[in-house]
Amino acid sequence: MAVFLRLLTNVWLVACLQLFLHFPIEILTENVNTVEFYDDFLLCRQCGHDITEASHLKSIASKVALHQRNDTILGVPGVLLQLFRNRAGKEFELLTVSKAAVAGISSWYEDHTWFPGYSWKIGICPRCGQHIGWLFQEMDKEDKSDIDFIGLIMEKLIHQSYADSLITGPRSLRSR
Repeated sequence: MAVFLRLLTNVWLVACLQLFLHFPIEILTENVNTVEFYDDFLLCRQCGHDITEASHLKSIASKVALHQRNDTILGVPGVLLQLFRNRAGKEFELLTVSKAAVAGISSWYEDHTWFPGYSWKIGICPRCGQHIGWLFQEMDKEDKSDIDFIGLIMEKLIHQSYADSLITGPRSLRSR
């Protein structure tokens, strides 16, 4: 019903513009059923806090990644995932996003960056303090509070729909 009302409102607006402005306007029709909206979230695996959403996915390739692959994340196809190894030998598969609910701790580091030209700092979940990734910014930026992107550790995240499937009510309320 809401889609029908939006369509009706748009047709009415176009008709009014044609009438009052005296010029033809082409109506671009679009199959409403094929328009894709990605509104799923990735959550902190430890506490369930909303970390990022599908609209913030941002594939940023690194020349120093050990491996790169594309996957469908939150319903979005072709999302870049990259494998990195830190100096201690621990490997992390990262997803890069433009925006996330992540608190940066420590100062900015320029050494041992996985994204040449970017400094980094550790990112934690603002609710539980779990290390969930790194914040990155261009090294030459004057505004040190401005973040260019965030690299999130895939194993520290859980898909919202999967988390929702794990939540159940009391046994007495479930159908038998």
